[in-house]
Amino acid sequence: MFKNWFRQIDPINALVALGVWLTVFIVYLLTQAVTLTFWDCGEFIACCHILGIPHPPGTPLYVLVGRLFAILPIFADAAARINFLSVVSSSLTALFAYLCAVRVLRLMNAGTLTTFRRALVYAGAACGAFFLAFGKTQWGNSIEAEVYGLSMLIFFVMLWLTLIYASRAASDSGHRLMLTVVYLGFLGIGVHMTTFLALPICALFFILKRDTPPRGWLLVAGALLFDLYLIFALSSRPGEVPFYVPVLVVFVIYLFYLFSIEKLPPLLLWFVLGYLMTVAPVLGLVYRAMTHAEPAPVSPVLSAVSIAGAVGLVLLAIFSFYKARLVSPSGKTERDPILVSSLLVGVAGVAVVIPLLRIHGYAMFLLFSAVLLLSLGFSLAKYIRWPILIAIAGASTVMIGVFPFLYALAAVLAVSLIMLAVTRNREWRIALLILLVAVLGYSVHLFLPIRSAQKPMLDHSSLSSGLGVTADFLDRKQYTSQSMMERMFVRRAEWTNQFGDYQRMGFWRFFSDQYGLIGPRFMVLFLLGVLGLWETIRRAPQVGLVLTLLAIIGSIGLVLYMNFADGTRQNPVTGQDYIEVRDRDYFFTPAFLMFGLAIGMGVVALITFAQEALAKLSTGFRKIVLACCLLLFLLPIYALAGNYFESDRSRNYVAYDYAANILDSADLNAVLYTYGDNDTFPLWCLQEAFGFRKDVRVVNISLASQRWYVKQVQDYMGVNLGMSNAQIDQMRTYRTGDGRVMTISDQVIDAIADHNANSRPIDFSVTVPPSHRSYHGASIDQRLTLNGLAWRVRSSTGGMEVAVDDCYRRFLDPSKFRVRGLVDSTVYKDGNMLRMVTAYADAMTITADSLRKAGRIEDAERLARYAFDNLPPDGQVSALLATIYSEKGDIAGLEAILPRTEGDTRKLLTVELARARIKAGQKAEAEALLNQIVLTSPKFRPAFQELAKLYNDNLQYSNLRTLFTFWLKENPNDGEVRRLAQELDRVVKQRGMTDSVKK
Repeated sequence: MFKNWFRQIDPINALVALGVWLTVFIVYLLTQAVTLTFWDCGEFIACCHILGIPHPPGTPLYVLVGRLFAILPIFADAAARINFLSVVSSSLTALFAYLCAVRVLRLMNAGTLTTFRRALVYAGAACGAFFLAFGKTQWGNSIEAEVYGLSMLIFFVMLWLTLIYASRAASDSGHRLMLTVVYLGFLGIGVHMTTFLALPICALFFILKRDTPPRGWLLVAGALLFDLYLIFALSSRPGEVPFYVPVLVVFVIYLFYLFSIEKLPPLLLWFVLGYLMTVAPVLGLVYRAMTHAEPAPVSPVLSAVSIAGAVGLVLLAIFSFYKARLVSPSGKTERDPILVSSLLVGVAGVAVVIPLLRIHGYAMFLLFSAVLLLSLGFSLAKYIRWPILIAIAGASTVMIGVFPFLYALAAVLAVSLIMLAVTRNREWRIALLILLVAVLGYSVHLFLPIRSAQKPMLDHSSLSSGLGVTADFLDRKQYTSQSMMERMFVRRAEWTNQFGDYQRMGFWRFFSDQYGLIGPRFMVLFLLGVLGLWETIRRAPQVGLVLTLLAIIGSIGLVLYMNFADGTRQNPVTGQDYIEVRDRDYFFTPAFLMFGLAIGMGVVALITFAQEALAKLSTGFRKIVLACCLLLFLLPIYALAGNYFESDRSRNYVAYDYAANILDSADLNAVLYTYGDNDTFPLWCLQEAFGFRKDVRVVNISLASQRWYVKQVQDYMGVNLGMSNAQIDQMRTYRTGDGRVMTISDQVIDAIADHNANSRPIDFSVTVPPSHRSYHGASIDQRLTLNGLAWRVRSSTGGMEVAVDDCYRRFLDPSKFRVRGLVDSTVYKDGNMLRMVTAYADAMTITADSLRKAGRIEDAERLARYAFDNLPPDGQVSALLATIYSEKGDIAGLEAILPRTEGDTRKLLTVELARARIKAGQKAEAEALLNQIVLTSPKFRPAFQELAKLYNDNLQYSNLRTLFTFWLKENPNDGEVRRLAQELDRVVKQRGMTDSVKK
């Protein structure tokens, strides 16, 4: 068997595949995070080391595989071993993506695989695999402890096996491949649900018979796209969806249909023109998205063109339908392209009407989808393998929820057993095997309640308490009563923000920044990717439609499903709005990967066009042009070069140092309050994976609003709350008699203080907002003492204090306070990292200023200078150091730090320098410095005030009057300066004063 298998291997293909994998693996390894990073990575690393249960839905397969990597003796750093899991997984993803692309390109060029075409296939597949691997999001996911590397590996293995199945359908080996794909799809849910996206689309090969015509595949694709549109329409506000948007959806479906027609009737080009005119306003939206322009109403010209196109399209459809019915013989009208074009205009009309019916919600979506799928099934009944469809459809209800999945499994099992007994049809036996492998794959989730019962230190659940709790956890209902499917229909953002260029969540924002060519240059790659999908559909419709649907569902589908918030929609109950706390590009990873692969196929398509177009030209000229075209295969270099710096985390210790600095600031055996992900997950990681400061009990205030977590604080962490679990279950948010709202987390903070204040220290991380530093609703800031990055609660009042000596020694001791790489310009630090370490500057500035006020000027200067030299630029540090230098009259010190500042900070320091020069008697130099700022920044008040004071002190009244005049010209609404100018004129006139210049 193996001998025959080896004979089938293409050695050149194998060598190129090996080269792709090795290249990607080396680049990933060189840029792998040296230790833990921010966000979920710290949580995943900790859970992999102790077999803990991370946030819903628990990622059990990732934790189990991660545990294997955790015990491998490959890196000294405990976090680096889990990071390496992503390196291995994602480099193998590139390998299988390459193999998928080779199979697709071979299908596209079937019968014409000359030596040159074979080379194009290998080069195009490698080009696509490199775009996939070096895209910004995928690269970022591939070098740190994240689930997406392993998830996408399973995704592309499923796709690769499906493409192999396409050539072996209905055989025994084909059935084994089908069962393997189904198993991997359900097993992959144990890593991340995005893995499962591949299964419903790949299943089209299993469900549709081999003799299904291309138009049948197009009909399925059209139905799936229309189902996505239903989500869009049924979750929109009345009047929110312009009529041309549903027409655009139908137009895309229509283009798919046109791909299947070898010879287009001329009349169909008029349909295309009508659609283009109708969707003309979309051009304005695309232009604004590409140019980052502000939203604006559709121009009257585009609106007029759109309305004219819509009217013309309707009239054309009526005329064409009438003509098709008269000309076409009876019984064949449904196959007439003109009739189909007319009917699709009718579909567009239905799509336009749906949003106007003012019907919304998940239930209506299920109803419309059922009607649509029944119609599709009726149309393609003879091409469908019904037992396979019923089994896969029943198992796929896992996307709706755990209980629907269990009910559907029971129903399909009963139907399959009955039908097998009645018909003896072998395919019902296969249907039963599909159910079996689906259950086997999904059974990895049994790890969660089993492990939860053993009470690991990190357990985002209480799954051992019952099936209902487990189901809610897997459905991500632990923080809300809605499932993700239901939440789709309560929109949390404007459509233009979710699909466009909007901070933290806009799809186009991330998409256009993926592959190294950004701005207008991205359109080159975008057109190549579209060309790749277009040609794949045209030359190999079944495969092309599957790839295109995966790209669309991974982009548009996930925009609809994830329903990210932009801060413009308020919660109807709380009145609060919400905006995503971080960039959400990683959710769109499947789309970015599929499109990266499509770019490589687009390059092959373009070179193939060029080769065919130049066939009749001279050989020499043809070779020159083709050689130039072959340079397109080097395009991935842009992605590699453009994303390398931001993706290189090989020397980035920021997250590790941040967590260590907070933990080291806590008192021995303290309860340490934190607030968010980034001041909690890294701390968990250091405690559980590195064994660092495990005496500290980290209590996250945000999680303390959940009763399951409150129980763990008492049961797992050993922090006494003075309550039984039954009493914890009874906890509710309530309003006090004086109107204060006491949340569950507020009550937890009070309970910890009441029962632990005399037995263990209580600390607050400096990241906790002041509003949460309270006791029985009253602020406790008067009882806090700053020690490093923690506020220590003391028994006495007297105002916020600073443990000056402790902080001073701590901040200057590298073994106690770590600031590695923060000012190294060769280490990339994103906005989140810079925001997190502002806590360093805050604490050091408070300490240094306390030293200054205590008269310890030398110590204050040393600490402020240390902060200035070792922290990212920070205005308060620079200002304090400048103040110290100014008070000392250290002009040289001020001049030395000035070049390293910018913006308003630089202007403020220049003002301080001017003050120091005035103090030193260098008034002319000071005047020149201040005049320069006033002239270049005529609205910067500190410089104006200092210059006015200088002129006044030196009795330079004419200069002062000139300064007032200039200032009022630039700031005409400044009433205070206008009053001073009038007072100056009055005094000078009364006293007959003239300028007196002090020598």
